[in-house]
Amino acid sequence: MQRPSHWTHRRYLSALVARVALAALAFGAGISCNGDRPAPKTAAIVSTPAPPPRTARLSLDPSKMVFVDGYAWYIELPPDWASRSDDLEHPERSTLILTEDDKPLGPRHVSGDVIRKIGRGAYSHWASRLYFSTSDNTNPTRNDRTYVVSWSGDR
Repeated sequence: MQRPSHWTHRRYLSALVARVALAALAFGAGISCNGDRPAPKTAAIVSTPAPPPRTARLSLDPSKMVFVDGYAWYIELPPDWASRSDDLEHPERSTLILTEDDKPLGPRHVSGDVIRKIGRGAYSHWASRLYFSTSDNTNPTRNDRTYVVSWSGDR
């Protein structure tokens, strides 16, 4: 009994699809599926490089700094910065850097208790606010220092 021609075509197509899938997997692993012929050296899919990350820099206005308690202060940041702030699910997501007279402060991503009780430059970017302390626990509205926040990211 002879099989219908569409059965032969279906079998051929199934074998072809399997061979293409195997070749794609082997290409990624650098394995040859073609007997003695080596696997191709060039990528089949060309990707474009990602655009460079956007950066932002903002000088902090001392008149907008608000005292919290102990050594802690806060200042409101632009609302669109909130999407990249730390939160309960992402406690170290923020890439914000706080500087005092061009010297980086830190540690960052710290709790409010550490900022209030210890200070010494600790800070945290939480929602649209930056909670921070100065390097020597002085009042940032009166110490004649310049505070700048900057960050790079894919906002």
